Amino acid sequence: FVSLNIDNFIKYIYELDLDTNSIEEIIMSEKIKYRYKTLILSKINRELLSDISMEYIINNYQKNKISSISVELKIYIFSSHINIERKIDLLIKEIDKKISTTIIEEYIRKLPNEYCKIGNIYYNTSSIPRTKINEKLIEKLENILNISKKVTKNKIVIYNKKNK
Repeated sequence: FVSLNIDNFIKYIYELDLDTNSIEEIIMSEKIKYRYKTLILSKINRELLSDISMEYIINNYQKNKISSISVELKIYIFSSHINIERKIDLLIKEIDKKISTTIIEEYIRKLPNEYCKIGNIYYNTSSIPRTKINEKLIEKLENILNISKKVTKNKIVIYNKKNK
C-alpha cells in the first residue's frame, strides 16, 4: 500500500500511527525507492528504528542509495545496541565524507567501551580488538585526530596525545 501511495504517505506521515515493524517493512521494502526512504528517515521518530532497520541504513548509506541522514539519527545509531562493526562501518563512511573533526569526535564518544576513549585527551591509552575494520578505522583516525597506535597480535593500543 505505501509504495503505491508514497507521496501521500510522506505528506501525512505525522498523522499516521507507525510502529517499529511498519517502519522496518517500509525501510526494507524493495518497492520503495531510496530517495523516498531518505525522506521518510528525515520525518520519523528515530526510536521507531529497529536494529535491523539501522543495519539496513548503514549498509545502504551511499550517494546513490540512502544519501543523507541527520546527525541526530547517526548519534542515535552510534548509541544503539547494534553490532560495533556496523557502527564502525558507518563511522568510516562519515570520515570518508570529510565531515568536521568535532562531529567525528562526537560520534566516537557515543561508541561503547574502549572506543569512546579514542582521541579523548583525558585518557592516555585505550585498546580495541585487532580486526580489519578496526585497523582501517584507526588508520583513518590517525589522519584527523591527535593519536598514535601500536598494533599487537590481538589488539590495537591507541595513544591519545595531549598537544597537537
